[in-house]
Amino acid sequence: METKVFTLHQIDWVIIALYIIVVIGIGLFFGRRVKNQGEFFVASKKLPWWICSLAFMTVLISAQDIVSYSQTGYDAGFAAFQMYLDDCGWAVLFLAVGVPIYFLSGIYSVPEYMERRFDKKTRVVSSIAMLIFMLALMSFNAYAVGVMLNTMFGLDVFIGMMAISIITAIYTTAGGIMAVMITDTLQAVLIFVGGGFIVFSGVKMAGGFTEMMTNLPTGHRSLFTPLLDPNYPQLGMFFGGAFAITAAWYFAHQGNIQKILAARTLNQARLVTGVFMGILMPIGVLFTGMPGIILRSLAEQGVVAAPADTSASFLVLVGLIAQPGVLGVIVAFLLSAMMSTGSTYINSGVTIFVNDIYMQIWDKKSDKHYLLVSRISSVIVAVVVPFVFAKYFMQFDSLMTALYSVTSAVMPGMVIAAILGIVTKKIHSNTATLVILASIVGVMLAIFIPDVFLKPLCFGTYGTPGCSWYNSLAGTVWALAALVIGQLIWHKQEKSDEEYYGMVYFAQPSSKLEEIYWASIAKGGKGYIDLSTEEIKEIVEK
Repeated sequence: METKVFTLHQIDWVIIALYIIVVIGIGLFFGRRVKNQGEFFVASKKLPWWICSLAFMTVLISAQDIVSYSQTGYDAGFAAFQMYLDDCGWAVLFLAVGVPIYFLSGIYSVPEYMERRFDKKTRVVSSIAMLIFMLALMSFNAYAVGVMLNTMFGLDVFIGMMAISIITAIYTTAGGIMAVMITDTLQAVLIFVGGGFIVFSGVKMAGGFTEMMTNLPTGHRSLFTPLLDPNYPQLGMFFGGAFAITAAWYFAHQGNIQKILAARTLNQARLVTGVFMGILMPIGVLFTGMPGIILRSLAEQGVVAAPADTSASFLVLVGLIAQPGVLGVIVAFLLSAMMSTGSTYINSGVTIFVNDIYMQIWDKKSDKHYLLVSRISSVIVAVVVPFVFAKYFMQFDSLMTALYSVTSAVMPGMVIAAILGIVTKKIHSNTATLVILASIVGVMLAIFIPDVFLKPLCFGTYGTPGCSWYNSLAGTVWALAALVIGQLIWHKQEKSDEEYYGMVYFAQPSSKLEEIYWASIAKGGKGYIDLSTEEIKEIVEK
C-alpha cells in the first residue's frame, strides 16, 4: 500500500483534540439521561425532524463511502453516483407504505416487525441476515478509516481501526441512539464544512467545473459503465446497488430506520425521509465520488501524477490542498464521517442482538438489565467485530467491490420478504423464512464455491474484479426461486384478516393506522403492537 505521511501542526492537533473531547462529552452527558432500552434504541421518539434528517444524512457520508466512491470516481467517473439515482423509486415507496407501518407499530427493529407480521422463525432468520449486514457495514467503515490513517500518517491499519473504534464505543455505549444522533448533528456540520471545502478547492484547482469536465476521459463523463465492464459492470452494479443495497437502505437498514423511529410524529418521520432524499443526499454525495473525479481531471491535465493506488485518491487530493489548520479540519471531517456512521451501526447491531436475540432467550428481565447488556454488547461489537471482517476485505483491490460483495449479497431475501410483508397478506410466514434463508445460502455458496455457484451468473466476467458485484444476483436468484416454491406450497392466506391490521398497509383503510397508534399511546403503549387483535379490530371496523 502506498504510504504518504501528512504532517500535523499544533493548530491541527488542537482542532482534532477539541472535536474528540466534544463528541465524547456529548456521549457521557446523554448517557446519564438514558434510563431504559426505549431511550437507548429509539430515544423514546423525542427528537425533532431536523436532527433526525441530519443524522440520516451522516450515515450516507461515511468513511467507507468517501474512500470507496472516490476510488470509483477516479477509475470510472460519474458512474460513482449512479446508485444514488436509484434511491428515487424506493424512497417514494418507503414514504408511502414503509414509514407508516414501521413508525406507528411501535417496533424497535425490523426483525421485530417480521415476527409480528409473520412468526418467530422469520424473526430469527431476519436477525441473522441483518446482523451480517450491519456488522459488515460497521467493520468496513472502521477498516476504511484504518486505510486512510495508514496512508496519511503511516499508522498501522489495525492500530488505526482500534483507536477510532474505542473512541466511537465510548460515546455510543454511554448515550445510545440519543448520543449518536446529537453527535451526528455536530458531525453533519463538519461534514458539510470539510467536504465542501475539499470539493470547492479541488474544482478550483482543476480550472473550474467546465475545465474539469473537459479534461476527463470521455467514459468518465457518463453515469453508466459498459454493461459487462470487467471492473464496474453496469449489470452487476444494478443488482448490487439498485436492487439490493438501495432497497435495503430504506426497508431493511436498521440504522436508518432507528433514526426515523426517533422522530416525534408520523409526519415528522415522513419529513425526515423526504428532506434526506430531496435535499441532503444530493448535496452529500458530492463529498464522496467527486474528489476522485477531480483528481482524475488533475492527473489528465498533468497537474499531479496518477496515484499508484487509486484507493488513495481522496487523500492525494487532500494532500494537494491541505494547509496547517485546514488539515486539522479535514481530519476532523474524516473522523466525524467514520464515527457518525460507525456509532449508528454499533447501536443498530446491538439493537438487533439485544431486542431480537438476547431478549427472546432471556425474557422477563428488568429494563436496567437489558440496558447493561446493551452497553456491554456495544463495546464488544465496536472493538472486536471489525477485525473479523477486515481480513476478508483486505483481499480486494477495489474497496467499493469489497464492501458490496458482502453487504449487497445478504440482503435480497430480506428486502423481498419485508416489502411483500408490508404490502400484501398473501405471503406465508414459511415462504418469508425460506426466501431469507435461501438468499443467505445462495450467497455463501457463491462466495465459497464460486466456480459452481457464481460463475454461471457473471455473464462472462468471471475471474475479473467486477464479478464480485454478482454475489447479490446469486442471493436474488435463490430468493426468487424460494418465493415461487413457497407460494406454490403455502398459497392459502395464513391468518384471519383482522390479524393483519396494522401489519400490512392495505389490510385496512390507511386513515385507521394513526387512529390505532394514538389509541395505543393513550393506554401507555408505544404503538399498535401493544394492543390486542380485538382492540385493533374494534377501531378499524367501527
